[in-house]
Formats: sequence, C-alpha cells, structure tokens
Amino acid sequence: MTTLDDKLIPKVYALINSYGKAASYEVYADESYDETTGKTTMGSKTAYSVKITPPEQEKTIVQGDTLPSGDCFCFMSAYGLSFSPAAGHRLVIYSKTWRVLSVFPIYTGESIALYKLLLRS
Repeated sequence: MTTLDDKLIPKVYALINSYGKAASYEVYADESYDETTGKTTMGSKTAYSVKITPPEQEKTIVQGDTLPSGDCFCFMSAYGLSFSPAAGHRLVIYSKTWRVLSVFPIYTGESIALYKLLLRS
C-alpha cells in the first residue's frame, strides 16, 4: 500500500459506512450453465452485509451504450471485504434484488479503495 492508500482507503470506508445504505451482497458458488436450455443454475448462496451509496438512476453512456432507465450505479467500499465483487452477483437493497452487470475498481494508489457497481433490476 502507498501513503495515499493508507490515508484515503479508511476515509472512503468511514464515509460509506456512516452515510451509506445497508444492503446484502449475494455470491453464488458452483454456478452452472446448460447450453441446451440456455439456463443458469445457481449454487449455494453466501450473503454478506455491506454498506453502499444509494443507487442512482441516470442516463449515462458506458462503453459507448446509453444505459436503460432501469440500470443504475452505486459505490461500495473495498476495505475489509472478504469477497471480490463480480458480474453476475446479486445485491439486495430495500428488499429489491439487483443483478451486478459490471464492476469498476477505483484505485487510490496501488490498492482498490472502492468499487463502482453497475446494477440492473
């Protein structure tokens, strides 16, 4: 970790932990895909309690495409996470389940300070 990491990562965590919204981040193990039916079967679920910034729905261009109105972004601190966020995971906020479409790590130096998550309901 760099000096900047040492200063900023705990501050990012403290801000999101103090002012963020409680959510449940769900990771599914042993996911399998059946090519004949086109269906994905989820394995066992592990849920983690996290704090996130409130999801924001906005018209944004990501990788050349305008996001549909049902998509949104939120931020989650990377400090102390025991999992790595990834596309395909689920995030439950206000009793509504969102699918993680993309994960954008944000670095403060050599380490990830927070993740920007692209979500779809």
